[in-house]
Amino acid sequence: MNSTTTTTHHHHRHQSRGGFVLGLSAYALWGVLPLYFKAIAAIAPFDIVAHRVLWSLPFLALLITVSRSWAKVRSVVGEPRTLGMLFITALLIGANWLLYVYAVNGGHMPAASFGYYLNPLANVLLGRFVLKERLNRLQWAAVAIAAVGISILAAGALSQLWISLTLCASFALYGLLRKVVAADAVTGLGIETAMLFPLALVWLMWRYSVGVPVMGTTSMLTP
Repeated sequence: MNSTTTTTHHHHRHQSRGGFVLGLSAYALWGVLPLYFKAIAAIAPFDIVAHRVLWSLPFLALLITVSRSWAKVRSVVGEPRTLGMLFITALLIGANWLLYVYAVNGGHMPAASFGYYLNPLANVLLGRFVLKERLNRLQWAAVAIAAVGISILAAGALSQLWISLTLCASFALYGLLRKVVAADAVTGLGIETAMLFPLALVWLMWRYSVGVPVMGTTSMLTP
């Protein structure tokens, strides 16, 4: 094995390990978010998601500035096909956020959790049959075991299964499209958020006009 091959091998191992850590951290953070959503349950799910979009945009703009990625943003904006794909992913992730907050604050936490438990299996299947990635026998065995476990859980959650399946499908399709779209994570998320921003702003302005408390018009503590 020459030095170039060894370096490439180590690079792939480092990427794989880094991806695992980032994925684990993302799911851990996503797992504790219900505690926050429960604490602000008096606020409507649409309002929570709208504020999430509203305050994410300046943060992402700062992140793009710090990473000197505005050239990438301009490049993506100049590609109608890529921009169209990001518009679809923006709708998918917005719907996913909204349903997740609704499920948590509506007392459907098991259904929400089951939806994200389904997601890794859906990602594997999309990777195999859409992206044509290969699985070895051991990996197929793991998929089969997970499928059996999921089937047992699904049998006991039929009344709220639509929540689980919708969360799983929207997030899995989002991940698939973001994998094939020509935009990195920060650039893509920044553009998606910018696309959702007008909807969020109009929603909050309308809520304010009909007398519903929004940011800046009520106490920092919710009832």
